[in-house]
Amino acid sequence: ENYDVSLGVKKLRGLIEYEDNPSLSSGGLLTKCQTISEVEVRNQMIDEDKNITWAKEKNTFKNKPHSLRFHGLVSYLSVLLIALISFFYTPWLINTLGQSSYAIYSLSFSLVAIFTFDFGIGTTVSTLIAKFRATRSEKEANEVTGFALKITLILALAFIVLLLGLYFSLEYLFTNLSYDELIALKTVYVIFAIYSLITLQFIPFNGLIIGNEEYASLKTIALIFKAISVVGIIIALSLKVDLYLFAIIFALGNVAEAITKYLYAKRRKLLGVHPHFKIEAKLKRKFLSLMALAAIEGLAARLILNLEPTILAYFGGTVPVAIFALASAIEGYVY
Repeated sequence: ENYDVSLGVKKLRGLIEYEDNPSLSSGGLLTKCQTISEVEVRNQMIDEDKNITWAKEKNTFKNKPHSLRFHGLVSYLSVLLIALISFFYTPWLINTLGQSSYAIYSLSFSLVAIFTFDFGIGTTVSTLIAKFRATRSEKEANEVTGFALKITLILALAFIVLLLGLYFSLEYLFTNLSYDELIALKTVYVIFAIYSLITLQFIPFNGLIIGNEEYASLKTIALIFKAISVVGIIIALSLKVDLYLFAIIFALGNVAEAITKYLYAKRRKLLGVHPHFKIEAKLKRKFLSLMALAAIEGLAARLILNLEPTILAYFGGTVPVAIFALASAIEGYVY
């Protein structure tokens, strides 16, 4: 318990120096039979250095008693600012785009959201990464990230088939829409589908950042890009852009945010950021069981708000969709 890690490293380095210069044995420090291979010594040194690193991280966390309070403050502040920003620019957005275009925008987003669900991958990754961070299991953490990336790729391929099938069915599902509204719906639907499939591939890194207790950083990145997105939208609305360009601005902002989170995790060298695509069977079963539970809960919650605009558009056209989207947005600010 009282083992001095730094002293241990010095001793191991002394052994290497002895191997490199056997004349050191003349001082009576070591005999030839006490020497060990340089490879073994270096491996032990690596383990000792890891212990030092983890000890420093632990002490750093202990020396920041207000870290949890700070993370909570950043989280609530970002939620509040995003809600306030959205609350003030949403009426302007509706007035500029028009009721019909706003309904098409909301309907397209809800349709894509139903078919591009991550099935709890982000939640599962954050849970397992947090566990392996506590046990200092870098290999298992990298395996979790690699397996999650494989699943997101498989889901993306499956979603492409579903999204294509839905695209060719839109005119049969929404007979209450006019010809111009249907063309607009198909165009915006394609834009949102492409951006959703791209951002889906970065979902594991969201969980990775949370599992490494970098939640405040995650919220800060989201807040920055929300502010940038709002500025871009305000400029676009001032220039009286059409629905298509507005959808492109929104999509590009979300893709840029996903890439930034990945680059942040890479730069910070967070645990699990170097994916290994071979995973042990036991860990695979654990991942899938956790993902199944998260998927059921997440899918049920998503269908509540994302399926209703589709039902409204099927029976009533764009007017009820626009009203529901606005009410849903206001509810989101409060909730």
